[in-house]
Amino acid sequence: TQVVATAHLRAGLARTHGQDFMLRRDGVLLPYLHHPPLYPLVVAAVYHLTGRSDPLVTRMIPAVFHLLGFVGAWMLARILFPESPARRLIAVFLHALVPMSSFFGKMPFNEPLALCFVIWGTVFLAALRAPARAVADPRTGEPVTGPRPQTARRRATLAAGCWAWLVAGLTSWSAYPVLFGLWGLTALESWRRGPRGPVVLIALTALGTFGIVAVQLAWAGGLGPLFHAGGFWGAGIGDRGLLIDSFGRILRHQRLYFANAPSLLFAGWLALAARDSWRGREGRSQPGSAQRLLLAGVAGCTLWIVAFARQVGIHGYRQIWLLPFETLAVADATVRAWHALAARPTLRAGLAGVAAAIVVGSTAVTLVHRYTRPLAYAVETAAWFAETFENRP
Repeated sequence: TQVVATAHLRAGLARTHGQDFMLRRDGVLLPYLHHPPLYPLVVAAVYHLTGRSDPLVTRMIPAVFHLLGFVGAWMLARILFPESPARRLIAVFLHALVPMSSFFGKMPFNEPLALCFVIWGTVFLAALRAPARAVADPRTGEPVTGPRPQTARRRATLAAGCWAWLVAGLTSWSAYPVLFGLWGLTALESWRRGPRGPVVLIALTALGTFGIVAVQLAWAGGLGPLFHAGGFWGAGIGDRGLLIDSFGRILRHQRLYFANAPSLLFAGWLALAARDSWRGREGRSQPGSAQRLLLAGVAGCTLWIVAFARQVGIHGYRQIWLLPFETLAVADATVRAWHALAARPTLRAGLAGVAAAIVVGSTAVTLVHRYTRPLAYAVETAAWFAETFENRP
């Protein structure tokens, strides 16, 4: 990130065309067309405005966006579970604590920034699906039953959601599969009941953003580097042995970076949600619409994970897209288990204590390990980048 942002500032946007390039020390620009362009542009802007490019500033940028995403996760929990403070509290606690958030949330890469806008896009989409509430007349205090106030509010919500998804799509390719899963749910529900305008507008936003990024990538670096980047991401998709190994790594990263106990509860929640969906009934302890939205989000993330299993298996942080959906699902599973064990209060209190201890202990062990034992590959790669490319504006 620092190398690409430096290239924007040293070589100038006239040469980089706003796309990811690395400026070699001999003045040659090398394309790195693996991602949409927004995040390095944001970093370059912050470097320019602050006059600083040290690690503190570099890590502060994704950390700020991750905190904004955390606020969005809290809002999403309120929309999905309006009558369950326990679910909301557990969800935000896990979202803040698990290593997928507390470690990777400040990683200087596209994910934290794009995830922030994915979460807020989901918030606005969930608000559109929420039951309409009567609006009080400010003069009389009486509820307004006419359609105009609600229509205006829905239009503003839809516009904000499309803007959030647009920015997410300008930041990371991974936002598109997540949006596809949520858009599929919206299309299905609109087909059965409700207006189809949001379905069309969201689709046009996604397709338009994708088209803009693709054209800009081709213009900035040509089709050759673009196809090379695509081949790099999809490498190994036909190798069965490599895929099996990748899925094993994915499961290990899922367990490790979601603090063990939440991963187990998430698997249980998925099994129950799949059973309820197969039988055509809703979960007893939560609104069915919340369950469907979480399943749609997980389906979109799964599409991304399966399609790029090799890359996701190598880099644990590429499961960060599951963070809002998994923590909300785990919160629901926890409350459902608590109610199911109402007749055995001692057992459920003991299980809750064990689960909490596992989450805190596992998070502490993982964070200590990651901070005290940096990966040799990462250290060597960073040293090579520092020697080969300009990294100070």
